[in-house]
Amino acid sequence: MEREQNRSKDTRSSLLSSLFRVVAGAYIIGNIIYFASLIPVVRLRGAPYLPTSKKKIDVIFSLLNKHLHSYHKKTLVDLGSGDGRVVIGAAKRGFTRSIGYEINPFLCYYSSFKSRLMGFGPPSTKFLWADFWKKDFSDADVVVVYGLDPIMERLGRKLNQELKPGSYIVSNVFQFPGWIPIASTDDKVLLYLKEEPKQKTPIQ
Repeated sequence: MEREQNRSKDTRSSLLSSLFRVVAGAYIIGNIIYFASLIPVVRLRGAPYLPTSKKKIDVIFSLLNKHLHSYHKKTLVDLGSGDGRVVIGAAKRGFTRSIGYEINPFLCYYSSFKSRLMGFGPPSTKFLWADFWKKDFSDADVVVVYGLDPIMERLGRKLNQELKPGSYIVSNVFQFPGWIPIASTDDKVLLYLKEEPKQKTPIQ
């Protein structure tokens, strides 16, 4: 009887020890991922990992639905794609291509794994461990960004130079200085349109 009690205690201790290691490991990994996401903030090149809520994602695509008649043959790009929920959400809603740029390798590989697990792997989705400042977005039909104030003016110049006319830009919370949104919501989702360049009136 005493031996059985000792075995039971040992089993409980072993389980508690294993559970503690799992929780501690998850905590450490979570902190590594979070602090890695702060690097672009310090360098004024991005935002920290701030997951977009399901409600906000629904608002983003509801806003796009009012202006895009179809997502077929359309490419959506998410700048700082985090855990991939916007990119996967775009694939679910019928975008032909959805691309996420993420500078945090942990989040990038996690997103890629999650998208495959959910049945939305390549070619409908693609996650790239890359600095989006070094990429060209001339093929994008929709760009989604959850940036911070310090980067918005510079990012606006980049998008204005690279995007083709007719492209849509969705900004979560933060405005592009000097840009006028064509639509916005109470949830602080702003929609911009890259318009055709104005033609100069010829001098008579």
